[in-house]
Amino acid sequence: MGDGEMKNDEMKDSEIKGSERKGRNTGEPVKRLLIWGAGDQGIVTLDCALAMNRYSRIDFMELKEKGHRAIPEYLIRREDDGLDQVLKSYDEVIVATGSNELREKKISMLVSLGIPLAVIIHPTAVISPLSRIAKGCTIHPYAVINAYASIGTGCIINTQADIEHDCVVEDFVNVCPKVSMAGHTVVGRKTFLGIGCTIIDGIRIGTEATVGAGAVVIRDVPDHAAVAGVPAKDIREIQVPAAGAVFLCMENWKRSFRAASPPRRTTGWSFPRRFLGFPC
Repeated sequence: MGDGEMKNDEMKDSEIKGSERKGRNTGEPVKRLLIWGAGDQGIVTLDCALAMNRYSRIDFMELKEKGHRAIPEYLIRREDDGLDQVLKSYDEVIVATGSNELREKKISMLVSLGIPLAVIIHPTAVISPLSRIAKGCTIHPYAVINAYASIGTGCIINTQADIEHDCVVEDFVNVCPKVSMAGHTVVGRKTFLGIGCTIIDGIRIGTEATVGAGAVVIRDVPDHAAVAGVPAKDIREIQVPAAGAVFLCMENWKRSFRAASPPRRTTGWSFPRRFLGFPC
């Protein structure tokens, strides 16, 4: 019986692989995809999945933590409606949310249930055959993943992001559009890289860190840090005036303006020197 069960399993596996090959050869989509997340990330994931021409059916399931937006002509399931049975009725599932925490939570649930994770890669993305992309990732249009780069489970690589050679992006990282990552960079788990940030080669960015939009990272970033600016610095080191200080500053400015503008004189103005700059 044991031998017979093994043989049946092998036959099923062969049938699945054969069906996949047939679909690729004929150009006919053969798989059903569930996009778990019916928000903004969900619709851009849909766009990538449609461009792949791999799926005969694509449905959505909302994240109960986030709800859903309107997606005309597509079925949106509720998370509470027989979750296990719904998930198992699809060939592949992709979790679509920009929240690293929530993406990790849902993917962990899928793995525990043995649900196959999809890998969604837009056809315009440039992927080196020497790179490695784990399950549950979404690679957006015109992204570049170069030789020997490694992308962990459940990552989002957004539009026109550039992951150069030998980079390591660990699990559940969100790489925003137009991020430029030079070679040999390592990005820790559940880190967020803001839109358009640049990371020079050989940098280590820690776990659950945040890099602000447009930042230029020229030194390592510790775990849980938040950096921004050019060059990138810990935002706690950037002096931001408190509300009271801003109010006092504006009051000083108004007093300077009143002193510089005599109300009943018809002759010329006399500006104090400090009025030429911010008076604080």
